[in-house]
Parts: sequence; C-alpha cells; structure tokens
Amino acid sequence: MHAHARRLLGKAALGAAALAAGGGAAVAVGAAGAGTTTIGDASEQVTSAASGTLLAIQAKDQTGIRSYSVPTPGGVLTSWTIHLQRSDAAGDVTLKTLKPQSAPNVYVVGGQSVGQVGIGTDRTITFPARIAVAGGDRLSVQTPGIGIYAGSVNVTGGDGDLRVVNGTPTVGQTITSQAYAPGAHLALEAVVEPDADRDGFGDVSQDDCVADAARQAGPCAADLRLALAAAPAAVEAGDTAVLTATVTATGGPTNQASVTVVLPSGLQLVSAGGTGGDCTGATTVVCALGDLPRDGRGRVVLGVRGVAAGAQSVAASVAATSADPAPANNAASATVTVAGAPAPAPVDKLVPTVTLKLPSCARLSRRACATRRAARAAYRTLRIAAADAGGSGVAKVEVAVARRAGARLDGFDGRRFKRAGTAVFTKAAGAGLAWTLRLGRLRAGTYVLRLRATDGAGNVSAVVTRTLRLR
Repeated sequence: MHAHARRLLGKAALGAAALAAGGGAAVAVGAAGAGTTTIGDASEQVTSAASGTLLAIQAKDQTGIRSYSVPTPGGVLTSWTIHLQRSDAAGDVTLKTLKPQSAPNVYVVGGQSVGQVGIGTDRTITFPARIAVAGGDRLSVQTPGIGIYAGSVNVTGGDGDLRVVNGTPTVGQTITSQAYAPGAHLALEAVVEPDADRDGFGDVSQDDCVADAARQAGPCAADLRLALAAAPAAVEAGDTAVLTATVTATGGPTNQASVTVVLPSGLQLVSAGGTGGDCTGATTVVCALGDLPRDGRGRVVLGVRGVAAGAQSVAASVAATSADPAPANNAASATVTVAGAPAPAPVDKLVPTVTLKLPSCARLSRRACATRRAARAAYRTLRIAAADAGGSGVAKVEVAVARRAGARLDGFDGRRFKRAGTAVFTKAAGAGLAWTLRLGRLRAGTYVLRLRATDGAGNVSAVVTRTLRLR
C-alpha cells in the first residue's frame, strides 16, 4: 500500500549488506565526493511510503531533485541509502537497478544489493554495494511485505512518477511496471563511481589499481619495458656509435631499476651515463636508474667505439626490486655493424678526466640537498667518476685529502689523518668509470680534496680540487 505518514525527525544509521550476485564478500562503502556521482535523493522528509511485496520504481524524475538515472558512461554503484518511514519487523530491503527497454514502462533487472534492517521508525540507512551499471539504468527498491515501509515524498502537482511491479522479480527478468503514485518520488539515493578498467570495482573506494582489471588491492604493478637503439647503426672501424637504452614503467611505480648492457669484444666502451645514478663496468655495464614514477622513463646512454669488423650484437636488460607482471619485455638488443679492417690501436694523447661524485639530490629541495651534501657520513667512502676519451682506459685514480684544523692541515696518509702531516696521493679502488676511496669516520670541519687520474697510455689529468665543509 501507499499510505500518508506523519512527519518524523530523521536520524542517520548505518546498515550491513550482502551482494546478491557474487556472494557475501565485504566491499567498501562508496561515499559521495570527488570522482563520484550521487543519483536520487534520500535526504527529504518522507510523507508517504511504499510497502508490500513489490518493487517500487522511480520511472520518471521529479523536477528540482537529482535524477534517479545513472549518467553516461556508467560505472559501479558502490553504496545506496534509503529513508525508511518505519519497519515493524526485521528483514531485508533490496536495491535493484533496472535497464529501460524500448517499450514504455518495460525494464530488465540488471543487478541488486540486499540490506538488512531492524525494527525502528524514520531511519536513513546506508548500505555498501558493488553493482556494475550502465548509463540510463534506474533505481528501484524491493520491499518484502513484512511491515517494512520504504519512504517516499508526495509533491502536489509534481511531475515525478513512482510505479511498481508486484512480486519479487529476479536479476535478468523482464518486467512491466504499473501506475502507483504519480507525482511522488522515492527517498532513495546511490553513489556511482567510474570504472576505468571495467573490472566491476569502483575506482574511488574499491579499486587501488584502475589501470589493471586483474588487480584491485594495492597499487598497480609497473610493467617495465626496455628499448635499445644504436645510432648510427653502421660505423667504420675506429669510429664511435651511441647506444641508448630507454626504460618505461607502464601502469605503476617501480623501485631501484637498473639497466645492464653487455658489449661484444668488437665494441669498446668510451663513455657511459644514466638518468638515475652511477654506471660501472667496461664490458658488462650496469647503470642505476633509481625509482621511477608511474609511466615514468629512465635512460642510459653509452658511447662505444668499433674495434673489430662485423656485426656486433649488444644485449641489454632491465630489472627492479618491485614486481613486474610482464618480464618478457625486459630485454632488448641492437646491432652495430663495423666496416673495414680492424683499426690499429690509436695513439692516446688525450688526458683522462676525474670528478668527485657528490651525494644524489634527486627529488630533494635545495635546502635538503645542501644538508645531505654537508653530512660527514656521506663521505666516509669517496665515490669518484673517471673517463678516458683517448681509448686506453683509466688505469689509476689517486686522491690526496687534507683536513683543516685552524691554520693547520692534517694530511690523510692512506689509513688515517696525521697531525700537520702531508696529504699524500692515495690510490683509489676500482676500474673503468667508477672508483672509491675509504676515509672512515670523519670529524666536522673543512676538507680539501685533490684528485687526479692516469690512463693506460700514461697521460695524467689535471689535478681537480674540491673543498667540503662537513657537519
């Protein structure tokens, strides 16, 4: 029946629900907010009610209130709220979504969510749900006929249309509604969320990974993809080519990515660099990229010289500490064709270069960077980059370190700092592009570092001086 009811003060309550399709798995309660759409309206004071074993359908919207129709392109209905005029017994009340058909007042039941209610009067209750909906689907509510009265609002001269279907139609059933209460609308509303990956989970409250239909809990796993290119692809013996390895983290962030490039004997490493950190090695070159954001990119660039004729195949791979759902695209290869007879060993007349590597300031503010680079602990082991463009390779890196104590300089002798001692050049450990020198525990103060490198041909670099003020 549809009976007039006295006006009562509203009081919100929260109920529990089970999904009719898919079992009783717990789902999050979708709340109105950014990225969501609320359809229908359960906020008004009810003036009447629908009860009995029937399905009450908001067939036409009332001007001036929110539509009861799901907007295009649809999504997932993640919660629904009903204003009950009263419930004289405990039981179930069921939200059902309906798909309008071409014939007037004909629908197909699309999905449903069952909510359990107890005895009480004038209550507004919210239930969680997970129902995939399409644009144009409409809201309806099923009452069980045991004294549960679904609230509605009569509007004098209103253009809303509340229609019913007797009985309990099931999901997939085609139904035809009949007139019930012209000018009335249900005290019913629902939250609809987008569903970008069409996995049936709301993107705002139920799906942590909206780019992968197979994953809902936790952020998306990044699919690391590696591409390797050589330019030019053909060189004369003795000439150089550039190898560029590009890594993309598709769909999610990744942690501590690195690229490994294996050079054949017919190519000689001239230079190496990456966007995230150091490169080490001469024939198997490993370059750190660090952490990559979702859909972020990292790049490694190697300069190589052709030293043997023929097609020289280069293999590269990418790895990270985070999971990768598609490791098959983590490897790539490129070919550099070297023409002509093997080039004679060039006479190396170029001096090598040497640089002190400071602590990385990636993603740090200027102030935070200055703090990191003034920390004593960061220099217990010095990290040094060296390169030799002449082709004979870096054979040795040496560092002289002195600590200023007032007007006095205490020199590092390779094991410790000596009071007023001479800072002697100490050989660093390493090979190729990366070298290290361990200083151990340091005091706060000012340190003067002098660095030099020697290549395989005996060429010695200019001395590079760096002053560090450490706290």
